[in-house]
Amino acid sequence: MLCLGAGKKYLQPRGWTKLNQILIVSDHGQLLADSIRADASLASVPVKTLVFSAQLFAQLAQNVPSLLLIDVACLKNTAEPFWSEISKTAPDTVVVVLANAHQRLLAVEQLEHGALDYLLLPITPPELVAKVNHCLEFTYLKRDKLSRRPENFADDTSTLNHITQKLLQTIQLDQALDLILSESAKLAQADVSKIWLVDQAGNLRRSESVTQSTLLPNEMPPDDLLFSLAEQSALAGHAISQRHLPQASALPGAISTFLLITLFAGQRLVGVLVLGLKQQRSLPQNQLDQLNLFCQQAAFMLENARLFHNLSLEYDDLAQSRDDILRSRNTLQAVFDGVTDGLYILNRDLVISAVNQVEAERLGYAADELAGRGFLTLPGPKSAPALIQAIRAAIDSGQEKTWQAKESSGNRYVREREFRIYPVQNRLLYTEQVIIFAQDVSERQRWQASLFRSANLAAVGQLAGNVAHQINNPLTVTMTNSQILMQDYPPDTEVHDLAQGIFKASDRMRNIVANLLEFSNQETYHFVETNLVDTIEGALALVNRSMLRAGIEVEKDYQLQPLVRASVSHLKLVWVNLLLNARDAVIDHAAQPKISISVCAGGEESVRVRVTDNGVGLAGLDLAQMARPFFSTKLPGKALGLGLYSAYTIVEQHSGQLLAYTDSAGLTTFEVVLPLETL
Repeated sequence: MLCLGAGKKYLQPRGWTKLNQILIVSDHGQLLADSIRADASLASVPVKTLVFSAQLFAQLAQNVPSLLLIDVACLKNTAEPFWSEISKTAPDTVVVVLANAHQRLLAVEQLEHGALDYLLLPITPPELVAKVNHCLEFTYLKRDKLSRRPENFADDTSTLNHITQKLLQTIQLDQALDLILSESAKLAQADVSKIWLVDQAGNLRRSESVTQSTLLPNEMPPDDLLFSLAEQSALAGHAISQRHLPQASALPGAISTFLLITLFAGQRLVGVLVLGLKQQRSLPQNQLDQLNLFCQQAAFMLENARLFHNLSLEYDDLAQSRDDILRSRNTLQAVFDGVTDGLYILNRDLVISAVNQVEAERLGYAADELAGRGFLTLPGPKSAPALIQAIRAAIDSGQEKTWQAKESSGNRYVREREFRIYPVQNRLLYTEQVIIFAQDVSERQRWQASLFRSANLAAVGQLAGNVAHQINNPLTVTMTNSQILMQDYPPDTEVHDLAQGIFKASDRMRNIVANLLEFSNQETYHFVETNLVDTIEGALALVNRSMLRAGIEVEKDYQLQPLVRASVSHLKLVWVNLLLNARDAVIDHAAQPKISISVCAGGEESVRVRVTDNGVGLAGLDLAQMARPFFSTKLPGKALGLGLYSAYTIVEQHSGQLLAYTDSAGLTTFEVVLPLETL
């Protein structure tokens, strides 16, 4: 049993009491509860008591405590059912059993079932308080540790994607502002959030602000202070910065930390977001990165919502009278053409009433040339029947629709674009027109791919670290002993041969572990001079077993072994991805599956690495399409579609080229061209 000194002071983590509740099931429950409440460090912790254990699980169904103190007598004949039910109903609850001296053995048995500790009665108040503080601190640290696991990167990605989808579905300016304030406050755990928009000249408008707060009116920080911080942030132009107020100038509402975020849509300043936190603390870098990604997307959506809001106001005015239309035509056109993505207005017959200049130039026309022309006469829409079906569904139902082409679509007009269709109805709720907003989502797909890749690499890194720790230590002992045996026995003896075989196998295993560790470090590029063939051999060591298991012949042709300046771990990732793609291409498609990898000169200043297979081929796909994030020809659930995208990105970082082609003999080759000069 842990023994804690009476009166010990605990440095409690910030915010830990919000997680804590104590439930006591004992005849002495009220006395114990009074002792806990009497201590200043636990005065704010809710404590509930039960006399009968039969009421326990009914109470747990309503409220799960952080700490459960229960008489061991309640478990005398029902220990196994009790612990089974606890693991289902309250798996995160810490359990401490209460026992008299003659019940010590029964109390110790509960430690094997899942109890954290036991207390012997009678107990002094200082001992009880020390034990409770220790258990609550253990609960907090356990939850905090769980929240920091690498697999939570996937949860962060899912959360950010969910928020972004909500933004994309919001085109009304006031709704977009409310959503940005609420979601940014959640991401930063802020107590107050405020946003100022800029005017046409790019200056912050003091009167144009929106605020959300959990503070009382008399706790709000002065508006002059917030606006001054926002102006300073706009002038500095930093994406995100943190400001901590000194303790002497603490605000009435205890706001002591400010996050200042400038919202840029491209090069245009859209506004400044100010987040206030009561606690004086700095946000961790991963939380700042997530907040920064969200605000980048929010800035573009806010700009489009603002422009669309202006467009809607102008369009309402146009419907009132012909004179208003003539007077506001130039203003409408400026706002309409200011939208950075494609924007159409079609009538019920799908005839173009208007199209913005950006979209017209994308199609190769002037905007006035497309007015009055049928939408279906354009090559892109004509080849996208599913898009036309979505537009007609919006007209018939009067409801907004969203459509996006599949990744494998060969239609360049719809590729990497998301179409949002908004019906425009008259007073009789009859749809007269539709507004089509065609947004480029390629940038969103790229940063989604980056987040997925970071999450996967974090998991691989943790695995590699564990493998290295568990294998390298016994491996060192094995290699050392085998060397001693080789020294003790002559070379022509059987023992010497066996020891030499053990040493070679151990050395190969050590190289595999080193390759795995190096392969997992993909976050930062470290350019060094290295032998190109060594990076290929390192990649082959990682995939060779899967090749042998699949019965694939791997042929190597190294015509030269050049030294290149490269990031070794990243180049290995390129070769691994290309080899695994080749493996998947030949499995079940070639009677005698074969993959060849060759290195040859590409001229005086470059080297070529070719990975060739006799598999299924490219099936008419071009490299630009295959290298897009999340594109995959495999069945759903078999791949994320990030392998070739990662390889393409890494080769670009090395100032190289990635080529792909299928020759007349049906052999498919992926070729990487790397420069030999210093990068």
